[in-house]
Amino acid sequence: MKVSVVNLLILLLCSIGGRSTQTYFTTEYLPTKEKVVVVVEERKAEKIAKAIKFIESNGRYEVLGASGEKGAYQILKPTWEYWCKKHLSKRLEMTPKNQDTVVVVVIQHYLDRGYNELQIASIWNCGRPNWDGKIGTNKYGVPYNVPAYVEKFRKVYYDRSNS
Repeated sequence: MKVSVVNLLILLLCSIGGRSTQTYFTTEYLPTKEKVVVVVEERKAEKIAKAIKFIESNGRYEVLGASGEKGAYQILKPTWEYWCKKHLSKRLEMTPKNQDTVVVVVIQHYLDRGYNELQIASIWNCGRPNWDGKIGTNKYGVPYNVPAYVEKFRKVYYDRSNS
């Protein structure tokens, strides 16, 4: 199979920049094992995002949470604004496409820092990678149970990761 000039350019930029892009390649396009690892990580970030989206909103982009969270991933407005500025250097509306894009970029950032999928689920739910004993009620009066959230994530992620 021929590799297009565009795909070669993207692969070259991935190598130079040290970061993976949001473009997905099949292994047929990849000449080295190093590039395969990049692709696996990209797909992993997307799978983590899909599992979180399923848990948080069942895939609905207009959901409002009890603590003021919005969207398919239940993100607070200050968090959204911070992520957009930090990871994309611009302000974005919370459209469905932007939600998916920003969340995959944020999750990839956590993967690049060495967190595994369960730690990322914990971070998503409580802001910390350690979920042991994190059960209570937040400042809005909404109960939380991070160990139960991580367990639910584990089931959704591993059931869906084979599809």
